[in-house]
Amino acid sequence: MQPELLEQNNHTKELAQHASLEPVAPERLIIFDETEYQTNLPEYADIFEGGHYIRGDIKSFRIENLELLPTALDKLEPGKYFVRGTSLEEAVDDQWNHPHSVSHSRDVTVRASGHGKVIDNDSFFESYSMLAGTETLMRALGYEVTESPRGSQISGVPTPETLVVALKERGIDIKLFPDYQCIPGSEYLQAYAEGKYPVSSSNEIYYEHDIGDDHLGAVMLGGAILVEALQTAAINGLNGDDGAIHRTSIFIDTFTANLRAVILPITEFSEGANAEADGRGRVHRNGERLGISMEKCDEIIKTVQAEAVKMGMDIVELQ
Repeated sequence: MQPELLEQNNHTKELAQHASLEPVAPERLIIFDETEYQTNLPEYADIFEGGHYIRGDIKSFRIENLELLPTALDKLEPGKYFVRGTSLEEAVDDQWNHPHSVSHSRDVTVRASGHGKVIDNDSFFESYSMLAGTETLMRALGYEVTESPRGSQISGVPTPETLVVALKERGIDIKLFPDYQCIPGSEYLQAYAEGKYPVSSSNEIYYEHDIGDDHLGAVMLGGAILVEALQTAAINGLNGDDGAIHRTSIFIDTFTANLRAVILPITEFSEGANAEADGRGRVHRNGERLGISMEKCDEIIKTVQAEAVKMGMDIVELQ
């Protein structure tokens, strides 16, 4: 079941007032994969999906290994939620040569933020990470960033509706896809053709990919000039056959990632003094595949780098 999304604008003030309160929902019993759990999650909150492959084709359905459903997280009020249970496990090795009890637990914490709500980073199956020096950029994307002795770290991840609000402030429209994990090529290009950035909000892993700084961050820094170039490329791709649609989708995804290679710090493509030059070449090559001229690519690069400087990010060389 996919819960309806909250109307973000109607609840922002209320969320801020209750940011420090824990949910008042009583504990209740739920059964998942034949295991009983106690939880204080509301009955409407189906926030977990499937299981996670832990060994080849063996899929774990333990509550601590389940991925979160980003769309469903918008339904939760700020507070601390838990799921606790015990299962009887079969013998698996010499240490456990008889059935034994295993405890399972999962905590999900929701906090109010300046744009709406964030989910504590430790709530996810796989925590989100960030590159050093991108603090301002990540906060602009709706993330909560905190300082620690180990440096800046993501402490909160924006819910889908929060992401929409945060990017709208920066002039970027987001199109959420709550029913898709991997967005089909035609739907993906249609979003770009509408001048919007597509985000899968039905799966934790795909959501993390789509809202990462190497894709969405590049689009936000590129702004109108980048959105317009990708809009034209998407429209052209949609006018082709299925193969053209598939290729154009891949080229756009790669193109936004390539733009991160002209901003430091960067590790995906190359390091040191050649990072900017190498990244620029990749942008040119993928731009050509999308019908974006070298001159237009350089305009986009210049815009992305200039906006990155405004956000305190180090640039190897402005050309």
